[in-house]
Amino acid sequence: MSRYFVSAYGPDRAALIKCLSWLADGEERGRCVVFAALSQIESSIFAEVVGRKMAKLAVKERKFTLPGSAGRSARVFSDKTLPSDLSGSRVLVPWARDKTVKKVDEARSASILLLEWDGEATRWSNWGYDELGSNPQSRKLKLTITMVALVSLAKAIPAKNLLNSTDRGRCIELFEILTGLQPKLDLNEVRAILTKASWPIADIESVVKIGRDVYSGKHLRRSPQSYWAPNIVEIWQAAVDKNAEAQGE
Repeated sequence: MSRYFVSAYGPDRAALIKCLSWLADGEERGRCVVFAALSQIESSIFAEVVGRKMAKLAVKERKFTLPGSAGRSARVFSDKTLPSDLSGSRVLVPWARDKTVKKVDEARSASILLLEWDGEATRWSNWGYDELGSNPQSRKLKLTITMVALVSLAKAIPAKNLLNSTDRGRCIELFEILTGLQPKLDLNEVRAILTKASWPIADIESVVKIGRDVYSGKHLRRSPQSYWAPNIVEIWQAAVDKNAEAQGE
């Protein structure tokens, strides 16, 4: 079995295109894309890359044509619909999560490629995955404090169907902190990162609304307690600085 990963952080169009090209190039019996949840197909950069119509078809038919592949197609699965045996298949796992990767690994796929979303390549190396070449476009991706903060939020709150009061307070405080660091908020960036963390669409839109309200100057009620570490800004900035150093800035 061949196991690879592509290093990326947040919405990385070039990295996704590279992964889809890898999927199309293989000679294995079958090609599959396994998402943590099918909602990721239409609500992420995936739809922009394969096309909105093709993304809708992928959700409906559980199959789509790979871009630039001369008609080669790939089946679509989620955690819940993944078959127990994918022997002989080449499998792409976009925005890989431990639970999904474990299921794909146990299905005896011939080749697996993971697309990261949180920049933690070391984890996949420890699992026995090798990095698939180098990606110049991905290396040029400059992290912002907003991106790092949103990944922190995605990790702090489990994906579920409804934000509770503590979750909401954590979100409000995060955006309050960010207003002092970033003058503008990219709502599409918020959607993209939380989608890759397999959050339900309803929760994503709730967070987007909180971010929009906080940045517009509205005072949202929350507990006076702090949900984030006192040095959280320093932690986020350290991640940004590490990324810049890796790119030779």
